[in-house]
Amino acid sequence: METLPTYGSIQGADMTLQTKKGNSFDTASLLIGLLRAANIPARYVYGTIQVPADRAMNWVGGVTKPEAAKQLMGQGGIPNIGLTSGGQIKFIKLEHVWVEAFVDYVPSRGAVNNKPNTWVPMDASYKQYTYTQGMDIKGQVPLDAQALIIQAQTGATVDSAGWVQNINGAAIQTALTTYQCSGLIYTDTSIGRKSTIRGVLNDKATKKIRHQLQTGCNGQVITDTSIGCFAANC
Repeated sequence: METLPTYGSIQGADMTLQTKKGNSFDTASLLIGLLRAANIPARYVYGTIQVPADRAMNWVGGVTKPEAAKQLMGQGGIPNIGLTSGGQIKFIKLEHVWVEAFVDYVPSRGAVNNKPNTWVPMDASYKQYTYTQGMDIKGQVPLDAQALIIQAQTGATVDSAGWVQNINGAAIQTALTTYQCSGLIYTDTSIGRKSTIRGVLNDKATKKIRHQLQTGCNGQVITDTSIGCFAANC
């Protein structure tokens, strides 16, 4: 699911599930809905977190500079501050929304949920990605623009003011079809099979991490405030 570390616009749990994307508030809404459907009390938490700069850069899209990550967050309406050390941004502090679930944490650490006793923070919006560079089709299969212009002008009328009449549409179509075929041959040959959009364009995959339920958020929690609890036994 595509997520962004912002709490601005809210589309709700159902739309988040349908579109498989949303901001941190949307993702929290969906997680709370799923937990409550399983009879597990859950609530929103709003606060300030501190994320290592490298993880923040990966989170927002794989940018290479902390300043770029801060700028993207700012454009999304996310208040954030860069914390520097040695003249470099080491952490990014930002306002965030996540979830707390009331589970049987002591002593089972969430393995069973016989007698809930602890509010445990959960953050489904925070992810780390593996990015894959797409193909350089433009560089490997260049389009000869000048040759295309000459073909288009074949049989056409071009006056001194730059007006063109009776442009050769058939020649243009032939040139573009030839270029399209060259591109397909290149991509299929490079991938070793029939090419797909994922294989051609830049792609990313969510890193999957398996671990026991544990307290803590994606970064260091600076402040937090529970802002809603509407399930039984909260």
